[in-house]
Amino acid sequence: MITLTKINKELLKTRTEPNYSLVEDLVYYVHKNMCNHILPIDLSFMYNFNNLRVKTYSWFAKLHNISIEEVIAYTNSDSGCCYYDAKNNKYLILYNDLITNPYHNRWTLAHELGHFLLKHNEICDTAILGRNTLGLEEYKIYEKEANAFARQLLVPLNVLCCISDKKVTVSQIMEMCDLSYEAANNIISFANNGAQMGITYFCETRTTKIFDKFIKEQKYLRFCCNCNYIFTSLNAKFCPICGHNRLSKGDAKNKMNYICDYEIDNNSRLLECPVCHNEEILNGEYCKICGTYLINKCTNYEEDDWGNQLSGCGKISEANARYCIYCGSETTFYRNGLLCDYSDYDSSKITTNLLWKDITNELRANGKIMLYTNLINSSLEELKNSTYTIAINNTSQFTYAILSKADNIKTLKEIFKNKLDKDINLNIYNKADQKFIYEDDTLPF
Repeated sequence: MITLTKINKELLKTRTEPNYSLVEDLVYYVHKNMCNHILPIDLSFMYNFNNLRVKTYSWFAKLHNISIEEVIAYTNSDSGCCYYDAKNNKYLILYNDLITNPYHNRWTLAHELGHFLLKHNEICDTAILGRNTLGLEEYKIYEKEANAFARQLLVPLNVLCCISDKKVTVSQIMEMCDLSYEAANNIISFANNGAQMGITYFCETRTTKIFDKFIKEQKYLRFCCNCNYIFTSLNAKFCPICGHNRLSKGDAKNKMNYICDYEIDNNSRLLECPVCHNEEILNGEYCKICGTYLINKCTNYEEDDWGNQLSGCGKISEANARYCIYCGSETTFYRNGLLCDYSDYDSSKITTNLLWKDITNELRANGKIMLYTNLINSSLEELKNSTYTIAINNTSQFTYAILSKADNIKTLKEIFKNKLDKDINLNIYNKADQKFIYEDDTLPF
């Protein structure tokens, strides 16, 4: 088992050759404990070290009233350096922000982070690692270790091989790892040289276990060329949103996220009836109050009189699926009107619906049952100038009294403010009578 204590014991030992085993253990520790287990690796964790600061050449030049050329001469690098203040045990990573290629700087930061974590400055007892502060052979050892660290951190080849099921390409590294063509090409050359020595990356390792969820998502990722929906499935033949069969493997930049606020269990059964909001869902397939069918599945099936499936597909579907991904038939949620057609999908309205559901759930959780009950079957609409309108269908005088009560209005506004981090105008509108129960801002109905 790799522990930080075990790694630290090896870090300060003088090297006569690169310790690639130590680098590998350190990268594994970083992947497991400091990263988000997806590619490209997010390097923002660099800012979490108490004794490390990350700054630019421009910042350093301004601080010392010198030119960028003088910074380059001082650091002995036109890309970046790792500076060590031994007296205060502080580190400073500098990178040249005048280099406009973000992929180049990404590699530079990972390389200098390697120097920092591998404690190269402390081993060599020098503020800046460079050819003018170290012997050539010693300098090469630590540069090779830092390069190995950056390479393994940013481009875990086993992970890429497990995703692609084939030889990793330069374009794949560039796209998935956010690296330049030059860096990606060098890594491919490194991998090819390793292959000639019998090193293989197409296998499960301790690193692939860390990235297991990401690997499966990428390996089985599907992109619909018609509606731009991205989903994960091994054997899908049709898009669950638009029913189209033009599916491509992999991710896409112009993807569309069709959000659904229905919560379902492992059998794709709703936890709450979307029509009458009944929450007493037992083991049946229908709401006991209004009879709404509660399971989203393919409608292409035939049953006997006892409800046993005789033929057809009838596969269970995700909550937002309009179509079966296996046979392309409509799902029960779509056929019964619980899901709109994908072409009518309004992402802003869906987001508002989710906000309203979150607010009403909080009312219930905080014991505001009377207020919550009288808001059942209501909807929320967002207008300009931070104005929100709650539209209700209930026309009883009791509901009117509850929703016009000052304390309840105050409660609603406070929850809105906590959710949105801003003050809002609130209107409560009775659709049946076409009258406002409460209004902060007069609206044109």
